[in-house]
Amino acid sequence: MLYKYVPFKRKDILENQLVRFTQPGDFNDPFEMRPSFDLMSKADIANLPEAPGQEGTTGPKARVLTPEALSAMFNTLMGGIQRTIASTVKGPGAWSLDNNLIARSVYDSKYGILSLTESPTSLLMWAHYADSHRGFVIQFDDQHEFFRQPPDTGPDVTFREVKYSATRPILSYSSIDSPDVFFSKSPEWSYEREWRFVKPLSAAAKVVDASPFPIHLFQLPERAVTGIILGASILPENAKAIMAICEHPDLAHIKIFQVTLDRDEYKLEIHPPLDGSVPPGPISGWVPSAR
Repeated sequence: MLYKYVPFKRKDILENQLVRFTQPGDFNDPFEMRPSFDLMSKADIANLPEAPGQEGTTGPKARVLTPEALSAMFNTLMGGIQRTIASTVKGPGAWSLDNNLIARSVYDSKYGILSLTESPTSLLMWAHYADSHRGFVIQFDDQHEFFRQPPDTGPDVTFREVKYSATRPILSYSSIDSPDVFFSKSPEWSYEREWRFVKPLSAAAKVVDASPFPIHLFQLPERAVTGIILGASILPENAKAIMAICEHPDLAHIKIFQVTLDRDEYKLEIHPPLDGSVPPGPISGWVPSAR
């Protein structure tokens, strides 16, 4: 199972069966989707044809920049250049263009990410993403077909665990669509134990105009959601509202859990246990007292 922390207002995910896949530029990490980007990598240069007249030359040989390579570089960067110029028209101007920012703009225009985690009991994530423990966590069945795309759909549709590394990935025009850049973050974020589901924004079921990025919503199958974990400080009326939503026949399979505070340690407990050792029935109709 995997989990997503959300504030109470995101109950609309359950009500509408729509979930947002967010553009990388709207995330809270300034390094998000900002690899080290060079127009041409060493591998790209090595694949170019050798320049004539180098017979007997030792060491690296000069290469010829082909029209095909030049066109590929131009096509890769053009969309990002146009968006960056538009965003800086009232600022310092086009002279401030940066390859890394242009590459980031390409990602923001093409891809959305659904971030999930292995841990439903992180004190920090409850505080940061679930409105200081007043929200809830959605439990997903990561074996559901929603997450299992055919292998031939290409690198833009990928579900994978995030890898944490002190070095940023290095991309060029030939590898800008590599999925690896979506799944690399600093070790500072390793406590999140994150998994990501990446989809092309063009596949969204609904788009809502917003700034700085439009909101792209994707259809979420009811059976992909298996449980709801109510925060330790959720308001009683909000807990009742979520329970009422889950009484809908299409959502009746969803189990309701409640976070409680451990009596002796700085850690969270979930009632009933997520391992299924205790049926979830006792929590039905129960809501926490106001804090």
